[in-house]
Amino acid sequence: MEFLKGYGTILERHLRTTVLDHIVEDDFAKLDETHMIDEPDTETYVFARICHDSPVLVEQQSLAPGTCLIAPYHKLHESITDGTIQLLH
Repeated sequence: MEFLKGYGTILERHLRTTVLDHIVEDDFAKLDETHMIDEPDTETYVFARICHDSPVLVEQQSLAPGTCLIAPYHKLHESITDGTIQLLH
């Protein structure tokens, strides 16, 4: 455990001296602006897995938990948000 704490401290110090100390505070504020956040391409096809017993209908078929599928993001968005479907990387 001590090793991990030490490693975390060293990594934080390294990132601070190589990156964070060189960024102006105004630039940090810009990161919160709405145009800085990418919106997903909802027409993109994604790989997903059914997580729960609640039925998810894809083209009028009910899919069982553990089933993997490829579908457009916009068709799965609501189920992804409520946790019924999990995106696969």
